[in-house]
Amino acid sequence: ELSFDFRRPMRFLDMEGGPALFAEPTEIADRYHKALRGYLDDLHAVVLESAVDYHRVRLDEDYEQVLMRFLVGRSRGRSAR
Repeated sequence: ELSFDFRRPMRFLDMEGGPALFAEPTEIADRYHKALRGYLDDLHAVVLESAVDYHRVRLDEDYEQVLMRFLVGRSRGRSAR
């Protein structure tokens, strides 16, 4: 969840099978964003070290547009590396 736009106390489920967490979003938002930034930065570094193109894509983006940007960039010899 990139935006983390929760306003009231919520139960957050661990998608990997860990325990659920009941929390006040305003109390954990800063830590969440810091952890997310760290994760995305680490992922980006690993991908770049592996000589693989990196393209962050949101699930709500039109996949045809995303694919077109990627293919046009590739045909021009550009990558996100």
